[in-house]
Amino acid sequence: QVEARIDNDQDISAWFTLRCTEGSSCIRGNLLVIPLDESLLYAEPVYIQAEGIGFPELTKVILASGTKVVMEDSLEEALAALTGVDFLITRAGPDAQAPGGAEPTGPLETSLEAGINVIKEAIEGLRENLSQLEEAIESLTDTFGNQ
Repeated sequence: QVEARIDNDQDISAWFTLRCTEGSSCIRGNLLVIPLDESLLYAEPVYIQAEGIGFPELTKVILASGTKVVMEDSLEEALAALTGVDFLITRAGPDAQAPGGAEPTGPLETSLEAGINVIKEAIEGLRENLSQLEEAIESLTDTFGNQ
C-alpha cells in the first residue's frame, strides 16, 4: 500500500519520468519500515546509475508516514518536509572548518590547552546535534502518533 502511494504521488512520478531516461536507470532501494512509538515511518532510497558507470549514486530519499509522502535530496531534508521541522545535522569531515574558524597558528595550537578546547567545542557541537535530533524525534512522534 505504501509503495502504491509513492507510485501515485504526482511529484515523485514526474521526477522519475524526467530522470529515468535512456542513458541512466533509476533504482528504488528496499522500502525500510522504521517503528516510531506506536506508528511507522517508511523510507526508500532512490539511486541513479548512469550508463557506463559501475555503481549507482544515491540521489533522493523518499519518506512516508500514514498520511504523507515526500521525496527530497537527503534524509534531513525529507524529515523536514515530512514533519515541518527544519533541522540540520552538521557533520565533521574533510570540508569541515577548524574549531573557532581559524587555521592552527603555531605551538600554542598544539598544546594541551588547545586540545582541550577542541574537545569542548566538539562536545558542544554534539549537544546541539543531539538537541536537533530530539526535536526531530518529537516532531515525528507527534506526526505519527495521530495514526
